[in-house]
Amino acid sequence: GLELTVQGARLQIVPATQEEADGVEAAERIRASEVEEVEARLSGSKLGEAEAAAIILSLQGKPGLSLLDLSDSSISAPAAKLLGNAFGTPALPVASLAHLTLSRSPLGDASALLLLACLPRLPSLRTLRLDATLLSPLAGPPLAQLLSALHVPPLLEELDLGGNSLLSTGVEALAACLRKGALPALRCLTLD
Repeated sequence: GLELTVQGARLQIVPATQEEADGVEAAERIRASEVEEVEARLSGSKLGEAEAAAIILSLQGKPGLSLLDLSDSSISAPAAKLLGNAFGTPALPVASLAHLTLSRSPLGDASALLLLACLPRLPSLRTLRLDATLLSPLAGPPLAQLLSALHVPPLLEELDLGGNSLLSTGVEALAACLRKGALPALRCLTLD
């Protein structure tokens, strides 16, 4: 795992193995940023539970996170659960998160839904990219339920679910949630 040590006021993250270096480097890039608005571009990362914890630690005290890009990343189920449970809580308020990108990260249904549990706690979310994340028709109903529970009024303008296998079952669940008035600001829905 990662070894977390404090040196003065600076948190130092030391990888125990080379495989963890990607997640550590990404966390260091976030921590190095001292500006009010933070964009965390972590595409291509390998995220286990320790790397997810390091990212959460590095984002604490940075409520100005506006973009989180985990595209092309390998995200374990424990990491997805940890991130999903942390985002939007008092421990990690990300009220300004407007763009969440998970494109081409092979999450599958279970990990995607664990990670997306935070959606109702993201009041500023405008873009959600879940293209090519290995979602199946079984993900449609719970995803529709999460989308229906978004902050009122939901600001989500773009939802990309292309490149998944939602089929008619998953798409119908999403269509039903939209017919009921969920996502009134939605301008672009990609399903192909």
